[in-house]
Amino acid sequence: MVDHGGQDDLTAAMALMQQQMQQTINAQEAARQAAADLAAQQVDQLLKGNQSQVFIMEEAASENNVSDATPEGDNTVDDQQK
Repeated sequence: MVDHGGQDDLTAAMALMQQQMQQTINAQEAARQAAADLAAQQVDQLLKGNQSQVFIMEEAASENNVSDATPEGDNTVDDQQK
């Protein structure tokens, strides 16, 4: 006699295990993708923040260069009153 009931139980157990493994793989992939998306968003935020800082620094440097370009011998009204 062949026990088909035991074989059917093993087949069902194997199918359940495969399903659970696939669900685990899918969940891990989703978590990996979410982590990658979050990292990309954080990098974008850092880059935007750095661009703003560079722009501010460039503006400040250009303003300093404009004021530094004033000739030393330039007599303003205040200097003439002394």
